[in-house]
Amino acid sequence: MKRNELTRWLIGITRPTLAPLIGSALCRIVDQGMSLALLGWASYRIVGVAGIIAEGDAVAAYVGITIGVLIIGSLIKALAHYLEHFLGHWVAFHALELLRSNAYHDLAPQAPGVMARNESGDFLTRLTRDIDRIEVFFAHTFAPLVSVIAVPLVLFAWLWGMLGLGVATLFVLWILIGTVVAPLWGMKRERRATTSTMGTRSVIAQSVTDTIQGMREVVGYGQERERLRQLDRLASRAAESQKMVARVNGVRRGLVRATQLLAIATPAVIAYPQMQHNPTLIGAVLAATLMSARCWEMVRGVEGFAEGLKESFAAAERVYRLTHGPALPGGKQRWPATPVIEFHEVCYHYRDSHAERHERPALQNVSLRIEPGQWVCLTGHTGCGKSTLSRLLLRYDDPTAGMITIGGTDVRDFPLDELRSRIHFVTQNSALFHGTIRSNLLLAEPDATDDDMWRALELASIADEVRAFDAGLDQPIAEGGAGVSGGQRQRICLARALLTIPDVLVLDEFCSQLDPALDEEIHARLRATLGDTTVIEITHRDTGIDTADAVFGLSNGELISGPSSV
Repeated sequence: MKRNELTRWLIGITRPTLAPLIGSALCRIVDQGMSLALLGWASYRIVGVAGIIAEGDAVAAYVGITIGVLIIGSLIKALAHYLEHFLGHWVAFHALELLRSNAYHDLAPQAPGVMARNESGDFLTRLTRDIDRIEVFFAHTFAPLVSVIAVPLVLFAWLWGMLGLGVATLFVLWILIGTVVAPLWGMKRERRATTSTMGTRSVIAQSVTDTIQGMREVVGYGQERERLRQLDRLASRAAESQKMVARVNGVRRGLVRATQLLAIATPAVIAYPQMQHNPTLIGAVLAATLMSARCWEMVRGVEGFAEGLKESFAAAERVYRLTHGPALPGGKQRWPATPVIEFHEVCYHYRDSHAERHERPALQNVSLRIEPGQWVCLTGHTGCGKSTLSRLLLRYDDPTAGMITIGGTDVRDFPLDELRSRIHFVTQNSALFHGTIRSNLLLAEPDATDDDMWRALELASIADEVRAFDAGLDQPIAEGGAGVSGGQRQRICLARALLTIPDVLVLDEFCSQLDPALDEEIHARLRATLGDTTVIEITHRDTGIDTADAVFGLSNGELISGPSSV
């Protein structure tokens, strides 16, 4: 992705906060300008003191004026330096806030499909560390760029007036080589290496995340050394990319240092013949030499932000690719009175993290009809497309071809909030959050009463076990559902979905960790209670199939049987 496109995207998001950057740039010009002026003034006045002493005149007043000007100038410089950094970082931090808010705004319509396309470690790295790296674009780019143009132009005019056009022209030539040619050298190779490094770092973050989350399995299977070797290989890959960056930076810095020395030496070398005939030029030459040396701090500033800017743009591109996946905007259609669910020749290809579709279809020309209030079972081997159908119904993504309708209306025409409030989804891996049983239930219905929660827990056949806890509904639950068993976690998640009886309930292996007797008990309770609710059960088990209203079988993404009334 081109940098000008990324620049337009970043500025477009953060435009409301950018105005203070003008003040930051002006303060930097004042700061850098005062640095040159103070050096030039001091060096020129020192030569003047020598002349006064040689003539035997008093120097007290002369020195006093010199010191007074230096003190005032230093105070102005200090204030400008502070304001430059304050305004630049104010803009940067507010810009990052806007970027994070915009990222959430862009990702929300894609959720939870975006999570399925990206590993959690890489996902979090992009939203945290990568966005933080974009700070360089705002805090350390605009002001240095403006000052590196404005201040050398002022110095060029002064050199022209004091030492002639030749000195001034050579000075500008060295500045151009140091600020334009040097930063551009090797930029493409450096960018590729930087992008590779950041990608590898994300893989490292994901590997560490997986290792920590699966520590019991890693230790249990004796894979500690293998996981460490895997990290070493990834670190070596990142190090190779960093070496390329280091080589480019080494040549670039050598070029900058060479032009720096040439710029410092130029005034004395060019003006040497004139000084032999006109000793009064000694002060001007000394001032020009010192100011040329000081001016190169700005060149180093450009060099420094150029190094940071490459990472900033690489990070911005990763965030852009994450947030600009396939958005799923909803429509404005009202929910139908008769929610007949129909899949019309539905085809689907999974997307990768760059939103590119895989070649092999996950679903091929699937057509089926589910009447309101039916209990339907979807069966088939792992990976046959059962869960994909349910996720398309909830609009985690849209079909590649075909259409899904509810009551004759395309699901894309319903508001997303309306669709997902009418259809509840319970999977074998549904999550419990850090908090209590109560707080986890209230995620589904914040206004639910204790009676509502106990009713839902009864339906999920876990009310007696919750009452047996010391704190009942306020029993603590740690991150990931730690503190309850796998079967209890599944039933608490089921109770959460049943807190408000939905129009459609999708159950994806929701009893996979329960014994057959408890599985049958829950099925019986749900059948007796959810008479008007359409239930779509995805299952490998026989439990519930014999009492289902219809069974659909899938294989390799194709419908191979059904509907078969039972």
